[in-house]
Amino acid sequence: MPLLVGPQNSTSGKQDYQDEKKSVTGTKTLNFTAIATDLDEEWEEILQSPELPQAGGRWNGYRVRTVTPTSRKPITYQNRATMLWDITVELAEDEKPENPEEWPPEVSWDSEVEEVHCGADVVDGRKVENTAGEPLVLTRPQTVTVLSISRYYKDFPPSWIFLYTNTVSVSEFWGAPAQSARMEKISIAYEGIEVPQCLAFPTGGKHRFAKVSYTIKVRDTLTSATPWKASLLNFGSRCRPANGKPAQRALDVQGHPIEVKLDANGLKLGENAQAIYLDFNVYPLRDWSPLGISQTECGF
Repeated sequence: MPLLVGPQNSTSGKQDYQDEKKSVTGTKTLNFTAIATDLDEEWEEILQSPELPQAGGRWNGYRVRTVTPTSRKPITYQNRATMLWDITVELAEDEKPENPEEWPPEVSWDSEVEEVHCGADVVDGRKVENTAGEPLVLTRPQTVTVLSISRYYKDFPPSWIFLYTNTVSVSEFWGAPAQSARMEKISIAYEGIEVPQCLAFPTGGKHRFAKVSYTIKVRDTLTSATPWKASLLNFGSRCRPANGKPAQRALDVQGHPIEVKLDANGLKLGENAQAIYLDFNVYPLRDWSPLGISQTECGF
């Protein structure tokens, strides 16, 4: 095995194929010296030295890009004739993929407070009512998680803004249960990005990409499994009579119009019965998978 000496006189630098914001990669060059076992030892055998970084591998947190012999000369070492090899190793920080669509999305978390209706005790589940069974109006401040994601697309139809905003994810999203995440906002900014020749862009050059930013709000499911539904008290000025006839105006004993709470069949609710709340979907349910912004697709 050759005797490896180094690294020596390491240098660092920057290289890019577009601009510093999008594709600068930190590089580092190391210089090694290898003393061959004998005069006839070839480069392929020098490469076998276990201390020498290997192209495509890792070395001290860097990716090894190239391992190149730069020169060799005969020397005498320990009273024997052999060869001295000079070797240059180029290292690089992990580069972004050549295709901007494959760049890791930008992800951030935030929170905000909104006022929400509170229809039940969050500890024991009792309805928010007075002792006569009449509903009480109660709201409370609630922290809402805000997830922001930005990523690049070669093509992103602007019509998708209408398709996906103000919709609720039909399935689990970033650990949030199904129907608890709502798409608040989608914005598109177009950028010209210089890309190298690659499989996705055989000619390279500048291409237009859409940088799409998403704002997603997540409500907790402590009091409701479907927190983006509207929950309304089941009451009205009309109720169905017990004989099955069509709904009629609700009247008090003096014949004056009144509003009454209703049961599940539209009959007047008994005085001591628990009030019924009706849930309504006010946001469409949507499959967000075509957007490519799941937790796995964002690299988390």
